[in-house]
Amino acid sequence: MKYNGRLWLTMLMLTTFMLISSGCGPSVQLNERAIVQAIGIDREGEGYRLSIQYFNPEGAGGQSAVDASRVNTRVVESSGKTIQEAISNAVLKQGKEMFYGQNKLILFGQQVAQEDVEPLMSFFMNNSHSSPGIQVAVAQGRAVDIIHTKIEQSILPADSILKLIENADQDGRIAQIRAIDFMKMLHNKQRSGLLPLLAPVETPSSEGKSGEADSGQGMQGDSVEVVGSAVFTQGRLSGSLSLTQTRGLNWVRDKIERSTMTVEIPGQGSCSLDVYETDTEMHPDFHDGEIVMHVKIHADSRIVELMADEMQDFRYPDILQVEQLQEQAIEEECREAVRIAIHECRSDVLNLVNIIRQKSESEWISREKRWDEEIARIQFDIDATCNIDRLGVEANDRNTER
Repeated sequence: MKYNGRLWLTMLMLTTFMLISSGCGPSVQLNERAIVQAIGIDREGEGYRLSIQYFNPEGAGGQSAVDASRVNTRVVESSGKTIQEAISNAVLKQGKEMFYGQNKLILFGQQVAQEDVEPLMSFFMNNSHSSPGIQVAVAQGRAVDIIHTKIEQSILPADSILKLIENADQDGRIAQIRAIDFMKMLHNKQRSGLLPLLAPVETPSSEGKSGEADSGQGMQGDSVEVVGSAVFTQGRLSGSLSLTQTRGLNWVRDKIERSTMTVEIPGQGSCSLDVYETDTEMHPDFHDGEIVMHVKIHADSRIVELMADEMQDFRYPDILQVEQLQEQAIEEECREAVRIAIHECRSDVLNLVNIIRQKSESEWISREKRWDEEIARIQFDIDATCNIDRLGVEANDRNTER
């Protein structure tokens, strides 16, 4: 009985404390908060300039909290010798409480990316200004030009940017990279990584678009493009891949789930293919002091469009030709990606160190001290095998024969 009495007394005290303390903290109304959606980071002298895109609950002049007919964001820019100082100065440039819990994107300007970005990533990973799952990308040029972009495809421009990255990722031509994944990449032997590369699209009609900015530094274009991937070596931007080259790298990385390809058939036209299933295997061989990475790629596809009148009667022998052309296209994409990312940038975005160590620890030890030279000498034997669904095509052949 004494035990039960103490239990009830303890519960009563806790309930009373919760009721009393629930109204003690200061409350902040939604329209008094600047809900951060994206942060752009550029170099400015010896310090940094931040472009902070935040949600404006006033609907940019609309009648309700969110005006779907307008871009509901503003941008505040601030400078500082450090990222923390720049963030603190941003609070002084507008009259709202900055809330970073909904931040969706960290965007490095090109100049910042050419320096060691690991300290910057550590800053965002170790405080409340971002979460491990936030998306990270690089701007082709200045980050401020992307952050200022007034995309009208969504209520929030940051959401549209993330959707662009997602769409390119689903087509196999880019890789969505979260902050925690990028940090893991930067901890490999070459401190290598891969991030989406964005560029603003500016048109003369972009002037006078809806939405406001607290500074006129950005060029405020109409849209943003995903133009490829930024390649990192030793924590620094070392090169870039086009969308097609990025897909080549993703073939080798076994990161293609689905994609669309178009192959040109000499003298006949073009054929659009839906790649719906893929598989890649990669293993190393060591011969006469050289490393050869054998890459075998398998892709299953279906024909979705034929782009020429002459190709309306599409027969079985043509299917074999399309398969061969697709194989050649995939192999060429892979070779070009390897040439740039591995041989020129010397970036271990394929996690080659672990692959070699798993095959032979002694081979890795003999190369470890001169790995920066060894990685550029690795040879790649790339072999693609493609299979195109014949269901429907063969039936058309039989009907044509009748």
